[in-house]
Amino acid sequence: MGIHLCFIVASVCLLSCNGAAQNCANVKLTPSDLVKKKTKYVLFLIADDRSGSTSNPGQPARLNVDQYNALVQEFLNRGYSGQFAVRIIGNTQNSGFETALEFERGFKEIPVDEHKRLSEKAVIRCKNQLIRDTNQKILSRKNHAVRTFMSNVVQNRVLNYRPNGPDRTDIYTALRDIELKMNIGASFDKIIVVIFSDGVDSNRRPLQLNSGQKPFDLVLIGWPPNRQLKQGEVRLGSADDLVTWFQNLNL
Repeated sequence: MGIHLCFIVASVCLLSCNGAAQNCANVKLTPSDLVKKKTKYVLFLIADDRSGSTSNPGQPARLNVDQYNALVQEFLNRGYSGQFAVRIIGNTQNSGFETALEFERGFKEIPVDEHKRLSEKAVIRCKNQLIRDTNQKILSRKNHAVRTFMSNVVQNRVLNYRPNGPDRTDIYTALRDIELKMNIGASFDKIIVVIFSDGVDSNRRPLQLNSGQKPFDLVLIGWPPNRQLKQGEVRLGSADDLVTWFQNLNL
């Protein structure tokens, strides 16, 4: 008797599970089901001086691949959407920011109203599984984009930088590119600008940074102590300090 009862229960479970799988196979997401998660929309810009003067004694060690990776992973782990971009300061063939790393938003799951009928709740649960699958694909795309960015931009372009002709420092132009980047496109919840440089422009032009009306955080590493770019700027002593600062930042 006990064996027969177990067989009946197992059969009912099997039929129930197969039925749920069959029902889910017919469930599709509609545009109204796909609601973007509310995440911080952040623009993180690094102006990285790779000119010869930044290797002089007394200057902080340059950003390395591990520190770049730590910054990008922190951005990813916090669930931010937005952009992470690098601009080489030096004598590059193409001035301006390198191809930015884009972080897209995932989708929110649909709340399950316990007052709904069982069949309606079953449909919502199926849709939420589809949303979880979609979010997993988005995360996979992000991870692939990070690997591509670290290889093609950070390793090949930034860390392997060689001047396009004589060694020079185009900080003045880099600051104009930062201003342009901050003021074009979407409205960000937070803008972080990091300038890793000794602050010496090859043409000795006066240096200033104007974001218009947009608030932003400015972090300076290696910058001359007697020259200010922005009220309330943050000054750090090393690339490791930058990683720690970002990991402890509350947005």
